[in-house]
Amino acid sequence: MSRGRVEILYNNTWGTICDDSFTNQSAEVLCHMLGFSRSGASFGAAYSVYGEASGMIWLDDLVCTGSETSITQCQSNGWGVHNCAHSENVAISCPSVSVRLVGGTMSRGRVEILYNNTWGTICDDSFTNKSAGVLCHMLGFSRSGAWFGAASVYREASGKIWLDDLVCTGSERSITQCQFNGWGVHDCGHSEDVAINCSSASVRLVGGTMSRGRVEILYNNTWGTICDDSFTNKSSGVLCHMLGFSRSGASFGGASVYREASGTIWLDDLVCTGSETSITQCQSNGWGVHNCAHSEDVAINCSSAVSVRLVGGTMNNGRVEILHNNTWGTICDDAFTDQSAVVLCHMLGFNRSGAWFRASSVYGEASGTIWLDDLVCTGSETSITQCQSNGWGVHNCRHSEDVAISCSSDTKTSEDDERTEISSLYRLLFIVSSGFVAILLLVILFIVMYYKKNLQRKCSFATSTCTSDSLRNDNNTVYENVASNEQHRRADEEMYTELMF
Repeated sequence: MSRGRVEILYNNTWGTICDDSFTNQSAEVLCHMLGFSRSGASFGAAYSVYGEASGMIWLDDLVCTGSETSITQCQSNGWGVHNCAHSENVAISCPSVSVRLVGGTMSRGRVEILYNNTWGTICDDSFTNKSAGVLCHMLGFSRSGAWFGAASVYREASGKIWLDDLVCTGSERSITQCQFNGWGVHDCGHSEDVAINCSSASVRLVGGTMSRGRVEILYNNTWGTICDDSFTNKSSGVLCHMLGFSRSGASFGGASVYREASGTIWLDDLVCTGSETSITQCQSNGWGVHNCAHSEDVAINCSSAVSVRLVGGTMNNGRVEILHNNTWGTICDDAFTDQSAVVLCHMLGFNRSGAWFRASSVYGEASGTIWLDDLVCTGSETSITQCQSNGWGVHNCRHSEDVAISCSSDTKTSEDDERTEISSLYRLLFIVSSGFVAILLLVILFIVMYYKKNLQRKCSFATSTCTSDSLRNDNNTVYENVASNEQHRRADEEMYTELMF
């Protein structure tokens, strides 16, 4: 990142610079444009070390004083005017500066910078939150929310003090673009060392739903995973808190069910107490330091409790608003269907049947946060956090696209549930008793047939005469028993009907 063959983009085409008339002053300007310090910049031939380029040669006889902010302020023959070959391409080396935080966590601590292969501190003279923002940016965090303080809480340092009177506007990519007295020029003691606090990293869940999935964190503008070494439910609670869910009930497991990730593994041996507001306040091996494979990526499951309300209408129809991260917001109607309305109505305590959605314009336009977009539910979920969406706060909508729903006015009460349970019980009893009666009837009919056949056989071979009256009397007795059982079965049916209705 700090050395190589120089190429510049002009007229949408990358091209090189010829080394004719090129000096370290021109190298200083180019290093400044790249976000490095001017001091210590040098140049050399690009062909022997970095290979020969092809294509355009944009500049020749480039002459800079070293104070310019861009090479366009320097002198040259003009764009594309040269008498060079690519064997004369120029390369530069810029002084690289690394930053680390010591004595605290990943996101806060005493600032130390690596210059000339030596770690040293920064004095707090003239230091502001804008300079803290630049340092946080260099560490991979957001500039916003960065602030500074005394480093005394992190144990006093020893060794070099590299910078004093550091003044940044806040937009720089590196502190080497800020103003300061020069490397090692100061009138400070280590009691004046500066410490900073950077805002938290971003977190998302991948492959599952809004409340469960493989954990990925954004650091240095790159998404990466967390290894499950030393990971506990306490760390899950911190991550769920960052995602806007409750710490309570958070759990973790292997991410294999969510498809294996690729790319960076950011954290390993992450240990949290559970009370932190961000994983950057927890202990770990450091960003990118691990001995893991993606088969060890961690996944979490957060409590999916989300509050829902209807605004601008009645109890069972209106604009949908959901409470997430202590803030009420709306849902965009992109990809929204009646199945999603069914889930929302269920969350509100209404029956799933009869739910449908509509535009929210009749209920007045909302303001504030739009929480969800492209919400897709099957209709069987118990909470919208089990549905698919773009993620909390990720949308391309306006409030004119807010969704409204209408639920069936029949609410599902505990009395309904009890009645349903009783009905189910009697239905089961009816089925069992009916089956028993049917089996009994079959047994009786079999006995009747057997008895009748046996009686006829006796009449055929007996010496005495069998009269038709005796057969009729025996048959009547059996049929009377069958009729009696049929009456009992009908009585069971009438009792079930009365209980049901």
